[in-house]
Amino acid sequence: MRVLLIRSQQSFLIDSLAARLRRQGVALDRLYLFDRSLETDDGRELLRSSRLDRFLSQLSGLHLGYKRLRAPLTLLEIPGRYEIAHLHFAGAYYRPYLPLIRRLAKRLAVSIWGSDLHQAGRLERTFKQGLFRAADALTFSNPEVRDDFLRVYPDTPEEKIHLCRFGLSILEEVRRLREAESRRQWRRALDLPSEARIVVCGHSASPVVQHDKILDALHSVEARLPPECVFVFPLTYGWSDTRARVRHALTGSRLAYRLFEQPLSDADLARLRLAADVMINVHKSDALSGAMQEHLFAGSIVIAGRWLPYRVLEERGAYLVRVDDIGSLGATLISVLERLDEHRAASRRNAEVIWRLSGWEHVIGSWLALYEKLLGASVARPS
Repeated sequence: MRVLLIRSQQSFLIDSLAARLRRQGVALDRLYLFDRSLETDDGRELLRSSRLDRFLSQLSGLHLGYKRLRAPLTLLEIPGRYEIAHLHFAGAYYRPYLPLIRRLAKRLAVSIWGSDLHQAGRLERTFKQGLFRAADALTFSNPEVRDDFLRVYPDTPEEKIHLCRFGLSILEEVRRLREAESRRQWRRALDLPSEARIVVCGHSASPVVQHDKILDALHSVEARLPPECVFVFPLTYGWSDTRARVRHALTGSRLAYRLFEQPLSDADLARLRLAADVMINVHKSDALSGAMQEHLFAGSIVIAGRWLPYRVLEERGAYLVRVDDIGSLGATLISVLERLDEHRAASRRNAEVIWRLSGWEHVIGSWLALYEKLLGASVARPS
């Protein structure tokens, strides 16, 4: 079986999925469409950037338009055919390329991530309908997102719908470091104070995190915060203008804070999850944040917006602190910090819940079953 994973942006979740599928015997190439990158199963790069590509990469606005104009030629240059083309994130920008994508493979799967549904306006949703109709399978990581999709597109055949969650490799690293190192060592490795109350705000430099509103909430209760509080802002991937806005908003702030702007190793990501006392997750929209689940697994108290579709966690017994709106975030954080031991006791069951929900050994089977159903044949798995 040959599978082509198609994505429009970098994603450690897709990279992790690709690695796990390969371990199960799936021959898999990854296409980063707008950057003309096609990485084969054995690590070779088949598409080469031209001088014009490299020149225009310095001109961000012009380069984006050029990349999308170049995409059809990129698709035509891909050698050979695949059994399955698997499109991750249902962006409207894929719709014009659909005939070329379909010619690459016998079957087409499309994974809906959440924001590609919830943040789409009426016109965009109508435009995407052709993409969803052309797909042989549609996957969702969260049953609430699936249900929202079916309310928007009620005529979707039931047999197209699949629940396939991304596993979280960091969980394995958290397990290892929980045994191998101490809390003091986790924090020392990240240059964080060993006795501080560590509050992690979001997980990336994405506008969906709503850093500005989080900071407004923190500043509104600044005088009541324990003096040992340190706020951590992970900005290791995302948008450069979002990083700049967060830096500017913190300039002159009396909050003790730390920014992480350079990529972290898996070990340091795990240490950050373990080092945190509290994680704030009040995204505009989300399907089921991997970083948030990793924090739950590591023992952080997660404060999450009630508007986020996390019923799948709560039905399994996970413990989260919910806020109805960001305006109540500051007061809720104060309350959590004052009663941290009580919240920790209530959250002890989270590690088992998250492992069963998102440990790779529990979820890889759903992806293999999807491919087997599409092809009507079993995937040859390593013994």
